[in-house]
Amino acid sequence: MRMLRWFVLTLCVWLYGCDVDNQYGSPYECNFIFYTSYHTSSALTLALTNPGTFVTVESSFQNGIYHLKMKVNNGQEEDLPITTAKETRINYNSMGANRRLIIGCSLANGMKAYDGQCSNCLIQYGGVRYPLEWIQNGQKLQCSRCKRIYDLNTEGVPVENAQKGDRALYQYIISHNGEVLHVYNGQSASW
Repeated sequence: MRMLRWFVLTLCVWLYGCDVDNQYGSPYECNFIFYTSYHTSSALTLALTNPGTFVTVESSFQNGIYHLKMKVNNGQEEDLPITTAKETRINYNSMGANRRLIIGCSLANGMKAYDGQCSNCLIQYGGVRYPLEWIQNGQKLQCSRCKRIYDLNTEGVPVENAQKGDRALYQYIISHNGEVLHVYNGQSASW
């Protein structure tokens, strides 16, 4: 009897782990840390608590410092230089495919983080340059290559121009303790 309980418990843990891996299964390393306590009025910080608001976040290295370039689904843009001592020690290169994330708050499911590249083109064509752009007044995203349209409020599934067997956008684990936002996958879960 004890052996049967152990087997059932092990099976349940294994099955639960598979569901988590499928939901957050991305082959691209992601370990993005953002100090919302330092940037209380940034577009990214504000998006975390406003249902229906999402922001694309890209990192670039200019003149010796990282910049986070953000575009809100309402059209607002922000270029945020990362200059505090604590933040300058962070590597902003591990942000999924091609250093581009989409982060925000869905209408029904709370905070979400997605890869900023079309998952279906990443799989079909290889490479990492298939960025998604806001369309329909920022309500959806479209891939310029395949023309698939994704809805972030329905778990990033393709809702137009979809084909049989299409996958949703790659999704990452997101946590926010009120001071620090952390977006990551199983490949890099350290702060």
